[in-house]
Amino acid sequence: MSDLDPQSYLCEVIEALEKATEHAVALSESRLGVVHTGRQNRVLMAYSKTIVHAMSIQLLHRNSMNQKPEFDLLDHFSIAALTRTLADASIMTLYLSEPSLSEAEWDLRRHVLFLHDASNRKRFLKAMHKHAGEVLFAEELDAHRQDKIDILKIITQRSKELGLDENWIDELSKGQLVFMDGVRGAVREAGLDTNEFDFMHVYLSSHVHSHPVSLLRQEKISFEAPTDFQMIFCGLCLEAATIYLENVNSRVKEFTGDMVRDPNGHID
Repeated sequence: MSDLDPQSYLCEVIEALEKATEHAVALSESRLGVVHTGRQNRVLMAYSKTIVHAMSIQLLHRNSMNQKPEFDLLDHFSIAALTRTLADASIMTLYLSEPSLSEAEWDLRRHVLFLHDASNRKRFLKAMHKHAGEVLFAEELDAHRQDKIDILKIITQRSKELGLDENWIDELSKGQLVFMDGVRGAVREAGLDTNEFDFMHVYLSSHVHSHPVSLLRQEKISFEAPTDFQMIFCGLCLEAATIYLENVNSRVKEFTGDMVRDPNGHID
């Protein structure tokens, strides 16, 4: 954190985030109309999500600066939540674009993601139908079951090809994992600081889920004029968001823009 006063510190870090976002938008736009591999397209989608989160954080800050003097609300709660989701989107972008992956490793990684998606869809669709007083048609269940069987076959095949033990294959086959080695494994793989990630992830998750740490220090929060605590807190969020975005900018610049930049070529 800077030695500047809270307001000057906040102005300094928002300028850095705006600069990183401008770079990201220009880079993303330069990829429009370019033919990419399926993997690169997934990377660019996760990248776009990261950029939109950054833009929304800036809009919240800008809206606070444009408030009337008698009502100067700084929504640090939403800035915290968006920073957490920006970090998640950044990590996913880096995870999808890890350049060292072999074709078998990438194929396993993406099918673990497919399995999680299939499992998650069944859960929320089942709940939606139950809420509506409906039942899932047998055809829908059969289609889901076959889709899952097909995915599991590839997970098993690729896992054995890569020499994974049976316990790990069982874990990968449950449909609960998003990242092969957990989110901290993805953070380590991306070369990011795991201690800094743990601090920000736990702290900001409390604001996402309205856990006690986000609510108990009421004397430091104002809904009429931002306190020093709120400005410093938002500054920490903006600094973290900038670091994640700059890391992603570097990776996307190297990994996209031409199909040959995907080491494994086009799969789907």
